[in-house]
Amino acid sequence: MTDNNTFIKSKNMQIPPVIVGFAGVMRLDGQSHDLKKELDLIDSQFARSESTSKTVWLGENVAALSYQNTQESKTDSDVKEYTIPVLDGLQGVLHGSLFEQEQSHDHIKSSLRLLEIYRQNDVSKFQTINGAWAGFIFDSKTKTISFIRDRIGIQTLNVIKHGESVYFATDLRLLRNSVALNADSQSIAELCHYLYVPAPLTIYKNCTAVLPGHILQIDSQFKQKKYSKDRFVIGNSLNDDNRINEAIEKQLPNFENHLIKAVTDCLPEQGRIALTLSGGKDSSALAIALSKICPDRVVALTIGQSEKRSDETKDARKVCKALGLQHISYYPTDDEIEEGFYKFTALSDQPIGDPATLPYFLGMTKLPDDCNLILDGTGNDYYFGVSSVPRGIWKYQKRIDIEDHVPKYLWRTVLGAMKLTTSNMRNLAKNWDMPIEEAFVAWQGWSSKELEDLLDREVSFEHTYLWNVMGRRKSMTRIELETEVICGVWEPHTAYRKAHYLAHALGKGIRFPFTDNRLAEYINDLPEELKLKNNVNKQILRAYLKANLPEEIVNKKKMGFVFNINRILEDSSYKWIDYLVNYKEELFSNNAKSIIDKLLKDYRDNPNDPSNQHRLYALMLLAFVLASKDKIQLEY
Repeated sequence: MTDNNTFIKSKNMQIPPVIVGFAGVMRLDGQSHDLKKELDLIDSQFARSESTSKTVWLGENVAALSYQNTQESKTDSDVKEYTIPVLDGLQGVLHGSLFEQEQSHDHIKSSLRLLEIYRQNDVSKFQTINGAWAGFIFDSKTKTISFIRDRIGIQTLNVIKHGESVYFATDLRLLRNSVALNADSQSIAELCHYLYVPAPLTIYKNCTAVLPGHILQIDSQFKQKKYSKDRFVIGNSLNDDNRINEAIEKQLPNFENHLIKAVTDCLPEQGRIALTLSGGKDSSALAIALSKICPDRVVALTIGQSEKRSDETKDARKVCKALGLQHISYYPTDDEIEEGFYKFTALSDQPIGDPATLPYFLGMTKLPDDCNLILDGTGNDYYFGVSSVPRGIWKYQKRIDIEDHVPKYLWRTVLGAMKLTTSNMRNLAKNWDMPIEEAFVAWQGWSSKELEDLLDREVSFEHTYLWNVMGRRKSMTRIELETEVICGVWEPHTAYRKAHYLAHALGKGIRFPFTDNRLAEYINDLPEELKLKNNVNKQILRAYLKANLPEEIVNKKKMGFVFNINRILEDSSYKWIDYLVNYKEELFSNNAKSIIDKLLKDYRDNPNDPSNQHRLYALMLLAFVLASKDKIQLEY
């Protein structure tokens, strides 16, 4: 450990407690005398607020805690204690928020449903549980434990085995007092490469994240099994413009009914509802539905940007004016960005690499006090299909095809040879060295070769879940594959995690109406052209917007939220670099300091190069999250 003089403790940053989450412990040796003590250690990391409820679950060799937002779970703020439901020797609990009104508030009923599905040995039925949830099942006869995550991957769940105890938590900070948490070298490599830590890895050694739509089973080893099917179904083609137009006109009332039902089942009985509104198609569709349900209760929030070409507040205001909704525009100041980064990293259990996460978090802090539930428009790409530029999938399909015929030990040589030929081949080799996310969201992380120098070991990503999905390319169309990569791999780690995690960190509830199974099944049954036509998706949703909003809003180009990372990176003392390469010296090579110093110089010489920005930002996130875990103060 370096001397404390390395760290300048100029800020009075507090490590915040967890407000919403689920965690517990199981004993495999049949001993339960320490369960209460273990549960108290976990409980010490929680804090209740007026908008959260606490539930204690006690069973045979199992104990758990659940803290939930009362408006999200439709419960009151009382402290409750339950015996963990038992069914034929199975114990289990389901935590989260469901769409079904009759079950969203009944913890016992929803947990028994989880056990019944498991007992029937038809795990595909887990995908019928409609909402954002996670759960566990403990078979007291076989001592087998199963951890389950919702089919979309909205709710996280992490598991770590320590001796004869198995700990689980939706937020890794809950386990700080229970087990030693040490950074994992491969996870750091994947953070730097993908700009997030992809499941089944977490940032810590020996700690496993349940994959979206999977069951993690523990007996003598950890095994993950997918129970959910890919959600996107292309559908039958009408092949006639007149029939397509007639079908859209006929289906518009049905689409609205399904959307309004999904939104209504998210809403609390009291209080105002916040809507994160970009002015784009998805959030605007939610705004239309809310304007027809409870317009007086809605507060729409848009995060503004100083760059006019990226700012969407004007479009969002037009949407709200047309629908009669209250609108708030929020432009983070430089001081708020700096202070917000401290708060954001202090409450993060592991790094979230999406640069838009910080302004999103700051926007949530500006919501009125009586807005305890947030609606987010993420989720409908999974059944409408992704229709972005196909070069990303093509690039990786071709690479995998070539790797089928080129031995792995020669692949690096092939790339090197390509870089010595024509400019087209050099560009292709450069693209193949980039992470797949760069093809879709223009992120540029560290390459394998750079990471090998930084970490002083061989670095490979061929075993990641992403490449497992990509390996199924031969049985899927381009649109099916791209949809699964974006919606089944990228969104759970970034879009959902960003919104779900940060809302809960602030004690607020958050719902994603477009993830409702009933809405998804309705869309799946529609003809192909009502979903995708001429490589343009969301056809019936576009028609819904056209029927309810001015044409100029409907026809606006998709912009996306691109946050200027330089607002975080510029004018920094960079003390966090010393922390990474000295305090955590076991994670990096002896050359790490010179490698990072060179990156820093390249960044200062060219601060607008996204490759320099993203690689530096990944390291900065890592440093601050680890420092927060170790309760070390860094100057920013």
